[in-house]
Amino acid sequence: MGRYRSLINELVKYENSYARIASSRRLQMDDIFMSSMEWQVLEYIIVHEDEDSYMLTISDDLGIAPSSLSKQVKSLLNNDLIERFHTTTDKKKVIIKATAKGKEIYSKNVDALMEPLFDVLFHDLDSIPDKYIEQFTKALTNYNNVRQHHSSNELVKIP
Repeated sequence: MGRYRSLINELVKYENSYARIASSRRLQMDDIFMSSMEWQVLEYIIVHEDEDSYMLTISDDLGIAPSSLSKQVKSLLNNDLIERFHTTTDKKKVIIKATAKGKEIYSKNVDALMEPLFDVLFHDLDSIPDKYIEQFTKALTNYNNVRQHHSSNELVKIP
């Protein structure tokens, strides 16, 4: 790994810490407890509200398994934060939209949740020119695409 070892170590550490907390319901919004992953799905739906957010698109864009997304969607549905739709021509493709309650919970809590998580990171990144942020983002995108492709449908013999 050479000169990239410390960067990769921090990415692995981030990935592991996120995996540890992603599904625990630590975030409290009013009377609702949400996991980080549920919040991430709700945020994606709200940010992309002008698009038809199909379940498969959400799963691909967030890099989570469809079965995992289904669990998050079920919880968000149970809390009346999202609704499911389909078109009259294609009942198999499920479209997800935020409810008024979901949008209210999001807008009311986004700053309080995001500031403590991202302020330190953004402060440290402020001195880096945009072109380098874009280059690093592209590198991570390519890496994620390779990892997704590499990890899908491989058979490993069980000894």
